[in-house]
Amino acid sequence: MYWYQTKFDSNSNTGNQAIIDDISKSSLKVIFKNNELKEAMLHPDPALGKPWQELAFVVDVEVQTVRGKPKMYNILKYYPEYTFYPDED
Repeated sequence: MYWYQTKFDSNSNTGNQAIIDDISKSSLKVIFKNNELKEAMLHPDPALGKPWQELAFVVDVEVQTVRGKPKMYNILKYYPEYTFYPDED
């Protein structure tokens, strides 16, 4: 998963959109199981050397669909140890 846009207000679920290429090439709304997940993804380990918006995140996600088309991601778990910079080989 990588961010398309996000809102840094941990109490708000509006304005958060992400892309998961294997599910949809378009950005979809994102909600989180809890605020801790969002905070962790917006403040990744500084040792990665890249800001959050340039990173890819490995997550467990539940995809909400309407008439079989993906409409929203519900992030259930984040695996920070697998966060990576997608433009590196």
